[in-house]
Amino acid sequence: MGWIPSKETREIISWALSILVVAGAASWALFTYVFPANKPSEDRPTVSSTAQSGGQTAHTIYNLNQPPTDNKKANLTFEKIDIFFVSLGDMGYQIGIILKLHNNDAYSRILTGIDLDPLLFQLRGGNMYLRKFFVTELSAKNNDTMAIGPNSYGVFKILLPIRWEIQFLGDTVPEVVFVNPLTLVFADGVEPLRGVQPYRFGNFPRVITEAEWNRLLRAGSAVDTDDIIEKSVPLDVDINGPTREFILFNADRSARIDVYGFDKTDMKKSDAGVLVMLRGKGAPRLERGWELLATSYEELQRDPANLKKYESALPRDKSGALLRLDAGFRGADVVTFGPFSERQARRP
Repeated sequence: MGWIPSKETREIISWALSILVVAGAASWALFTYVFPANKPSEDRPTVSSTAQSGGQTAHTIYNLNQPPTDNKKANLTFEKIDIFFVSLGDMGYQIGIILKLHNNDAYSRILTGIDLDPLLFQLRGGNMYLRKFFVTELSAKNNDTMAIGPNSYGVFKILLPIRWEIQFLGDTVPEVVFVNPLTLVFADGVEPLRGVQPYRFGNFPRVITEAEWNRLLRAGSAVDTDDIIEKSVPLDVDINGPTREFILFNADRSARIDVYGFDKTDMKKSDAGVLVMLRGKGAPRLERGWELLATSYEELQRDPANLKKYESALPRDKSGALLRLDAGFRGADVVTFGPFSERQARRP
């Protein structure tokens, strides 16, 4: 039989174990006080962000683990601008825009407005009679707090100081094409982002009322922004440069391409793919399988490989003649406004 401790011995062992447990807990508490695992460091500031959602104002606190060394230079991705004609009743029409930005910084950024100086834009297409046009100033601000949290998206709406007295003669409105880049202006001494453009622009296809504009981005809005066809911004735009043509092909017959400020022909489709011809200033961004076959029919006929792709989507006629896309080019009436500088802005 093994050793069985007496009652007195068992009490002494229990008492000793208790002392060891208490001493261990005290040592651990002292260690975590001196070396806390989650102790906030002095270079880990806390900032707040305010965002509008469904008419409600939400405040979020962010603890920043690794703030940038220079928090006065914003790092944003300018994703898109959607453009609206807003009816002001007897006051005519004003342009409203919705901006979508992504804040790539570890700090919140507060957007206070945009600067349009110098302002240069076009109205393309649409059936209208233009009576008067006013640019009251070349900066646009919004009284609402427009903050974007760290590594977050922000969607904001701003009414621009651009007004028309227009009589629309049909259901469609013209496409508004901003030619010059914009400047984004921030609060808290953050440097403006100058000479920026979004990756995409979209124009809402009808006039909206001022009440509809006020409810945009809120729950229950009657305006379906899915109706907007968003177009990619062309490269190397020069308003004074030549208008160029681009014959494009995509092996995916369901593919679509729309370039901001460009005209295009109807698409020609076959089992081999789809063809389209674009016309505008600058150059289209070729993505999602789109490829450039030529910038003229003379160039196309000198390239047998690309000519074969063209004919796979648009075969020659019975006489063997090459069918051309530009025979049905619709084009668009274009009215250019500007450029306007701040000193040229005037009130109606």
